[in-house]
Amino acid sequence: PDTPLSQLQWRVSSIPELAASVHGPPYRLVLAPRHNWFGDSSLTLVVTDEFGFADSLQTLVSVSAVDDPPEFLMAPNVRLTRSHQDSSLALDQLLVDAESRPDQLRLSWDGADHVRIEERHGRLVLSAPTDWLGAEQIQLLVEDAEGLRATSPLTVTVVPSLPPGLIGAPTRQGLAAGEHFLLELDGLVVDPDDADPDLRWQVSGQQQL
Repeated sequence: PDTPLSQLQWRVSSIPELAASVHGPPYRLVLAPRHNWFGDSSLTLVVTDEFGFADSLQTLVSVSAVDDPPEFLMAPNVRLTRSHQDSSLALDQLLVDAESRPDQLRLSWDGADHVRIEERHGRLVLSAPTDWLGAEQIQLLVEDAEGLRATSPLTVTVVPSLPPGLIGAPTRQGLAAGEHFLLELDGLVVDPDDADPDLRWQVSGQQQL
């Protein structure tokens, strides 16, 4: 009653999920819930006059949930060897929904004319045919309980074979005259579709060895 409104000082405290601030004059309270957060929370308003006298008010704020559509985190591109399977696509790394777990969403696909797709233990299992090579673009569709949808392309390329890859191969090896060095080749190669005994090795470039 004895201090102009413009000289009052306001403070507000709330949980981290509910940002609250006072702006003015004229003073107003601004609330901003964190993205994808909803629920009930209390906040405290404290007003202080120029003489140091203060009063406080505690109020309950209720933030209602707004159903957001699911989202795909990526547009997968998979290379498959003919007659082989791939299970690298985990659903919890492929899609996300603020209100639902991946196993609560309905996932379907369209355009898989050659590649066979199964949903198994939280993963997409892709199976390549034995008599077809090429690329196929498949449309993935995910739907939540409220009927909100999202789509993403899935590109699958079926090839006759995938090349092996060398890992950790030494680039330089010192030897004294008359000594020998044994290099275990099986530990240097990774091949996604062939066993180690089926690989053929060649050595070139040596002149004095």
